[in-house]
Amino acid sequence: MDLNIIDNFLPENDFNMLVDNTVNRNDGQQIQFRVVSNVENFGSGVEEYWSWYMINMIYEMDAPQNEICGKIYQMFVPKFKQLVNFRTMIRVKINAYPYTNVVKEHEKHIDFSYEHIGAVFSLNTCDGYTKFSDGTKVESIANRIVFFDASKHHQSTTTSNSKLRYNINFNFL
Repeated sequence: MDLNIIDNFLPENDFNMLVDNTVNRNDGQQIQFRVVSNVENFGSGVEEYWSWYMINMIYEMDAPQNEICGKIYQMFVPKFKQLVNFRTMIRVKINAYPYTNVVKEHEKHIDFSYEHIGAVFSLNTCDGYTKFSDGTKVESIANRIVFFDASKHHQSTTTSNSKLRYNINFNFL
């Protein structure tokens, strides 16, 4: 699968509602993140101070993991079915990568070893990006999505001009 980048993926009202119900909540019910202490450097012996991120698992192991799963499913899956051969969801998670003085690239990784579709949807605009094995960098621009073969190497980054780099990571067949 070639990269497919789509700007303004969601209608503006849906996008704003999604951001307001995830990363910009002002109802006192902040989204809960789990810290992952080492991004894709497993077993390498490399433990960089900046190589961490936070996740909020939305869907995993054939089950919703929190209350926003239904809304995300309703917003994205009908559009996925129009654009790609969508059959079933594997995993959905919100990622939050930290600020660093300069953008740092994490190690290359694959999401799962079998062929499947990945999509990274940006919740905010910042100078972070997703980099693919051919060297292509897809910038983090709010309401942009990129589809790709997530069984191929790719890598995430930190951000140097925002508090956090937020995206939603989808994996599906």
